[in-house]
Amino acid sequence: MLTWPGERAIRSKTELPRKNLEDFSTPDPDAQRLLDDPTPDPVTVVTDTTLDTPLKRALHAHLTDAAQAVTVAKAIEATKKHGWRGNAIKEREIKRAIYEVVADDQQTEALFDVLCQMEESATSPETDASYTVTHDGDWTWISFTRKPSEAVRERLKSEGFRWGRRRKAWYARQIVSEGEVASLLAG
Repeated sequence: MLTWPGERAIRSKTELPRKNLEDFSTPDPDAQRLLDDPTPDPVTVVTDTTLDTPLKRALHAHLTDAAQAVTVAKAIEATKKHGWRGNAIKEREIKRAIYEVVADDQQTEALFDVLCQMEESATSPETDASYTVTHDGDWTWISFTRKPSEAVRERLKSEGFRWGRRRKAWYARQIVSEGEVASLLAG
């Protein structure tokens, strides 16, 4: 049996040190203070009432209190997981987090619908994705922040660009200026 220098090896449960029950019977003043003054639930504590995100502003339009809108937004962000849309269990977790703040079934459903509409507008295919043009020798690479629309992809293909899986960007063996790329993507 390995032990640290200066330690004694414990071979069985009977050799374990026993605590005296009287050591636990004396009240600790710090522990008693914490029991008398419990900390509030972190979901309900709001220190920042600024409506700095679109979600907070949309929730504030349905809730009269800005602090409650911020609290609901923080609860949503804390519980929202990747791939929540269409997943009943993950959607239920988000609804439960909203309900813990507002404590009303109808308002919970209304705020969840607001969240769904916000997410759909943010991931809409009609929104333009920003892009970056780089030149590597005779090659022109165009990378997007998100997947471009079908029409943009078709225009890229018609101009001789192909999709590069490794770099996750469109490429062509030609030098294309940024102005030409802008006119190509604009249609």
